Amino acid sequence: MRTLSTYILLLLTALYPAIGRPDVVAGAERHPAHDRAVAFARDGDFAESLRLLEDLRKAAPDDSALLYDETAVLVWAGEDARALANAGSIDPDSAPDYLVDAVAKAFRNTGAYGEAANWYSVLLDRDEQNLEARLGLFLSHADSGAGSEARRIFAATPADQANDARLPIAEAYLLRKEGREFDALARYQRALELDPGNREALRGQALALRELLLPAQALALTDQHPGILTDTEIAELLADVAAVEIRQGAQAVYPVTRRYEGTDRALTRLDELLAEGDIEPSVRRRLQYDRIVALADRHRTAEAVTVFEALDQ
Repeated sequence: MRTLSTYILLLLTALYPAIGRPDVVAGAERHPAHDRAVAFARDGDFAESLRLLEDLRKAAPDDSALLYDETAVLVWAGEDARALANAGSIDPDSAPDYLVDAVAKAFRNTGAYGEAANWYSVLLDRDEQNLEARLGLFLSHADSGAGSEARRIFAATPADQANDARLPIAEAYLLRKEGREFDALARYQRALELDPGNREALRGQALALRELLLPAQALALTDQHPGILTDTEIAELLADVAAVEIRQGAQAVYPVTRRYEGTDRALTRLDELLAEGDIEPSVRRRLQYDRIVALADRHRTAEAVTVFEALDQ
């Protein structure tokens, strides 16, 4: 079983957006503690790495290698604000790739998409084959709402990278930002043709299906591929399914003897979901309100009023 630190490292080297790992700065004699700090960072012990780097920087405040590695490790540790404070002293044009990549990631994480694009552009100017930088630049423009600029970057992708599954996944990300869920589904499918079982594409498909008001289909996909959605996201899908059942039950044209079958199914599902103890408070509240609607549809008005009043106590 993977440890938490291993899982974090896998995330940090994933696509959106990737960062490099601190490497030895060429031509510099390094303090042994610097090497230990880098080793700790690679093992996921960011606190110990940063402690060592902070001590080293106090003793050698002008050492750029220490500044670079501390900044990168801060990004690894999720300390984006501290990393960007360091970045104010760094010239991206002279900084090593791994550091430029890390700072670009920190800017994007904090919503500074224009700055993120500037730093990713430095990497792409150095090497047009740097697909991670191209994708980071593309996504930064997508996040900022500059879809046309994102597509310009995408169109310039070298031909020998055209069959990389990360490209249609990134394109789907932009399409979903634009509310084009059907088109996004097609791009996720293309990614799965290139890389069958790609978890990012499967997750994207499930989320797009939910936006298209197809929660049952999204749930079916999560059943086939466990783990692509969080427990909270699955609970929200189950709530979506119950809400659809409530609407269908209210609108169904059954014989009188079957008039409430759909609503009763929805109430059963809601009661089962509410019986679970580890539901997010916001999801639980939504389920409770949906249950009140179902009770009213079932003409159990007094019970609906009692449940509603109990929610405000």
